[in-house]
Amino acid sequence: MVYNRPGVLACVSQLFTLFETNIDKITIGHGGSPGISRIQIEVSIEDDKLEMVISQMAKLSDVLQVGMAKTGAQTRSFWIVAYSLFITIFGINVASPLYSIYRTEWQLTSGMITLLFAAYVFSVIPGLFIFLQLAERFGKRKILIFGLMAALSGAVCSTLANDMPILIMARILQGLAVGTFICVSSSTLNELERNRNWQTSSLVTAFAVTAGSSLGPFMAGILAQFAPMPTKLPYIVYGGLVILGMIGMSTVKVSYRKAHRVRFHGLNIPKTIRLHAYTAAATSFIAWGVVSLFLSVIPSYLNEWAGKFNFILSGGMIASIFALSTFSQFLFKRLSVMKMMAVGILLLSLGLMGVAATLQHMSIVLLITSAICVGLGHGPLYAGSLVSISTEVADDIRGDIISFFYLFSYTGIAFPVILLGYSAEQIGIETSVFLFALFIEAGALLSLLLWHKTKTEKDGGRMR
Repeated sequence: MVYNRPGVLACVSQLFTLFETNIDKITIGHGGSPGISRIQIEVSIEDDKLEMVISQMAKLSDVLQVGMAKTGAQTRSFWIVAYSLFITIFGINVASPLYSIYRTEWQLTSGMITLLFAAYVFSVIPGLFIFLQLAERFGKRKILIFGLMAALSGAVCSTLANDMPILIMARILQGLAVGTFICVSSSTLNELERNRNWQTSSLVTAFAVTAGSSLGPFMAGILAQFAPMPTKLPYIVYGGLVILGMIGMSTVKVSYRKAHRVRFHGLNIPKTIRLHAYTAAATSFIAWGVVSLFLSVIPSYLNEWAGKFNFILSGGMIASIFALSTFSQFLFKRLSVMKMMAVGILLLSLGLMGVAATLQHMSIVLLITSAICVGLGHGPLYAGSLVSISTEVADDIRGDIISFFYLFSYTGIAFPVILLGYSAEQIGIETSVFLFALFIEAGALLSLLLWHKTKTEKDGGRMR
């Protein structure tokens, strides 16, 4: 999009001459406003040169906007990567409705259940450090295919599991897949997005994560309730979906410049955005910490409260949390960050109060109500924090920032609920949940104060 002035076309075409690139086709039309024209240029050019041309073109005084048109192959690749991320996350919570079976058949304690649930996090966390850097050496597509292979291996181990150690191994393999996808897929989606808009790709990433987390346990609950082999068939179906992703991923084309040497490094968090990064990460820690309660401890006790195994109720409750989280991401996206965080924390607090009341009265209605509140609160806290931090940083450090964000998120998934599970064996589930709620509420209040401080510093910087 350019101002319709003499010489603008010559300036634009001259850039391609400087990069020794021939223009194959050029089309000029009205830009929708008086004095504005739309120029469409078709060229055959290497990706690295194209990025430099676009960067230089954007600096021309008569250029209003410049972007890369999305081809059909690029669009397909974008959605194949999004599907692969979705299906990888889909598998993580397939086991959640089945914990009541494992608890009964394998005589598992609440601590063992939480360890079984959180085992995948122990391979996710190191994956956040290494896989994005390995992608620089071997290419993003190869790393994503490796992630799908790990997910398929996890599905096979889950299907064959007849005791806790084998299922823990399956969870670790699934964590390896998630660690691969969380960071590498985010940068890949942004590269395949038409305008390389991090807000769009971050929203698609958040949607894929929450939708996958929702539909996995829902599918498992339905199959466990009505189909044979309740601890095997859900994983078989999941494995088939992963194979579809592997077939699609083999057709994905992503630009790749091979790095001859990879030097692993720590996460680079500049001082100028450190407060913002810690605040966003801590908020996600809290949001996922509460959700993990519904993914591990509560499903394992649900058969006692309901009086029988009810896999649809268990899977449906987990699915509703993530479905409402997905819905609330769109519902509250127009709010300012501060309002989004305040609404999310309020809803999360109401959900925790509902869990405490459920333990007192053994009421399924109270439990479902608390799940609704947690789901609605999780969306703005998780997605709002992710979009807020990913759109505020430069491209060269964005991968490190997102890795840092998910490092905190997955720590929140694992460690608070593991402590809850083992403390329940010593002091009882009711007291443990009460202490868990106090910890989360204190963290939520602190994060809200930090968001206010972040906003104050940002506004102060603009004034200066």
